[in-house]
Amino acid sequence: MTAALNWTAATRLSIREHDGLLAVAADPHGVFKLTRQGHVRLPADARRAAHLGTGDRVLLVAHLDQQTVTVFPPGALDQLVLPVLQGGEDL
Repeated sequence: MTAALNWTAATRLSIREHDGLLAVAADPHGVFKLTRQGHVRLPADARRAAHLGTGDRVLLVAHLDQQTVTVFPPGALDQLVLPVLQGGEDL
């Protein structure tokens, strides 16, 4: 995903929480960077704000035209999916 965004280890990033989601954006003034392996490390305060626990899996959605990634934590995914499943047909 970072390759599709043309992000490298030198790409500076900003990470902010908004409505329980995390927005990661290429930002020349950002204080975060990718790891050498091309991974985005989410700082502890961002993980706490998004209610992410150790080992939680997330859904990452890249917005190529905006050079951003949205991180959907498990709680946010529950809010999106559970209303659709409740009262629906058995799967």
